[in-house]
Amino acid sequence: MQLSMKNKYLISNIILISMGMMISAGISYLILSGTLEKNIHSTIIQNSNFAITNINGWLEDKKSNIKGWARSNLYQTALKDTYMGRSARKAVNKQLPVLLKDYAGFEEIFITNEKGVVIASSDPETKDSVNYSDHEAFKQSIKGSIYVADPEYCKTHNFPVFIISAPVLEDSKPKGVFFCKILLEFFNAKFIDPIKPSDSGYAFMFDKKGRITAHPDKSNILKKNITSLEFGKKFIKNQEDIFTYKDKGIKKTAAMKKIVPMDWTIAVIAVDREIYAPVSRARFVNAVITVIAILVTVIITLILVNSTTKPLDEIVTGLTNSSEYISSASGQIKSSSQILSSGASSQAASIEETSSSLEQMSAMTRQNADNAIQADQLMKEAVLIIEKANKTAGELTKSITEIRDASEETFNIIKTIDEIAFQTNLLALNAAVEAARAGSGGAGFAVVAGEVRNLAMRASDAAKNTSVLIEGIVQKIKSGSEYVISNDKAFEDVASSTLKVNDLVSEIAAASSEQAQGIEQVNKAVADMDKIIQQNVLNADQTHSASEEMYKHAELLKDFVENLLTLIQGKHKP
Repeated sequence: MQLSMKNKYLISNIILISMGMMISAGISYLILSGTLEKNIHSTIIQNSNFAITNINGWLEDKKSNIKGWARSNLYQTALKDTYMGRSARKAVNKQLPVLLKDYAGFEEIFITNEKGVVIASSDPETKDSVNYSDHEAFKQSIKGSIYVADPEYCKTHNFPVFIISAPVLEDSKPKGVFFCKILLEFFNAKFIDPIKPSDSGYAFMFDKKGRITAHPDKSNILKKNITSLEFGKKFIKNQEDIFTYKDKGIKKTAAMKKIVPMDWTIAVIAVDREIYAPVSRARFVNAVITVIAILVTVIITLILVNSTTKPLDEIVTGLTNSSEYISSASGQIKSSSQILSSGASSQAASIEETSSSLEQMSAMTRQNADNAIQADQLMKEAVLIIEKANKTAGELTKSITEIRDASEETFNIIKTIDEIAFQTNLLALNAAVEAARAGSGGAGFAVVAGEVRNLAMRASDAAKNTSVLIEGIVQKIKSGSEYVISNDKAFEDVASSTLKVNDLVSEIAAASSEQAQGIEQVNKAVADMDKIIQQNVLNADQTHSASEEMYKHAELLKDFVENLLTLIQGKHKP
């Protein structure tokens, strides 16, 4: 959760003031608590000391009285078992009730003989009916001591009392004991019950056995032992000391003091919550002052912060509008630069492809130009060769014509030979006929004639065959001559076409060279254009990067403005 500057100032001031007030209240609490603790300790100690002093003074006074009474000759005489003694006992029985009325808190005054039997008492029911020989007070006083006994229930009336006893001396020897029963309720009301160190504070007393002998709750007197309580061991352990304990969950402070002659202990109790009531009131006052101080701080802080944040709100509004405009403009620049960068990259790629294609075309054009030059050279050589071939073909035509003529002459010669063979054959026939006519005389001639005839036949056949062959050769020579003539004409046409092709190839070679030069220039221009486009791409990338940085800074500025707005107003802009 974002807090506005106003809330931060408020919270920080509230925290500072609260901490200051709490620290101040804490220090005040500690100082006041310490002071109150010292005061209450001092108070309960004073109360206990005052009570002890009063009790000791009162006891000494009572012991002195009892000691003086015990030395009375009347009481000494009353102990004797004589007529004077009996008369003295009657006088004592009349005197003791009168004496009892003069001393508040005294329950009964009586005298026992040395056997512990009551011989005279302020209470008629006690005379000759009770024996105190087993009582600790009798045992101590018959030895010559003035003794204060622990509280107990009265044997005759069954309510709490304690006894002060003194020996009745005759010739400095104890002959009996003078007893005074003092109401424990009177003693407590005079010395213990008035002690109240706080509203609910009190004092109580217990004897050396731990029996409670004085307490605000009278039902506890002589019926409860301090050791039976959950905190009782502390009281037994910490006599003559100050300590804290819990009674039924309530924290209390106790000051212990012994009444030395009787070995009784007085405990003065103060309830801590009442002791520290002024601290609670001071804490409440501090809390009220803190709340008032916080409210005053809130009002003053609101006034100061409002006077400060109003101009800041106007500044933040202006910054917000400017940052939004810058962010929007930088976003558009970023988008445009991205498109430009993308277009430049695409254009660079296209130029690179075009440059590559032009380089390939240039290479092909240069190769075509070179090929055209070579073709031109070859065509020129071919023209020369064709001219030579044409010339050779003319000579061949002439030779074939001559061969044809020679073949025709040979054919005529063969024809002549055939005719000669035919005539020779006729002559051989004639010779054979003549030889036949001559008979045996012409047999040899007939043979010769036959051979001649055979030769003639063979010559005729050979002439015919040769004639057929020569005729075929002649026919072929004629055909070849025609072919040669056609070929010669074709060579002439080829030579003419070759000359034209040569002219065209020369023109192509010249055009290819010029085209190659033009493509080289175009390629150079494209290369220059590629460099420019690459530079444009670089510039576009740099522009795009710069626009992105600008956009980031614009967004950062917006964030700063939003943070400032959050700081001032404690809320994000919707």
